[in-house]
Amino acid sequence: DVDLGLWYAPWVDAAWEAGIAEPCATEPELRYCPDDPLTRAVAAYMMAQAKGLAGPPQGSLGGSHPLTSTSPATEFPLPRQGER
Repeated sequence: DVDLGLWYAPWVDAAWEAGIAEPCATEPELRYCPDDPLTRAVAAYMMAQAKGLAGPPQGSLGGSHPLTSTSPATEFPLPRQGER
């Protein structure tokens, strides 16, 4: 579903070959779905894959402690809707 003539086709192919980008569907055929929105979760996964991380680092949300007001993830809270 990625036209090989598009400017980003080589980048999609490189990301696929490197194991960074996963297909959005495999049946009835392999699909990349380039027009689908990218969630923060998928972006985090892709960055971890690109860095070659085996899994969540120690101390991350998937590791040893829950998200608390003292964890690095809350040091810079996201703006509330309308505050941007």
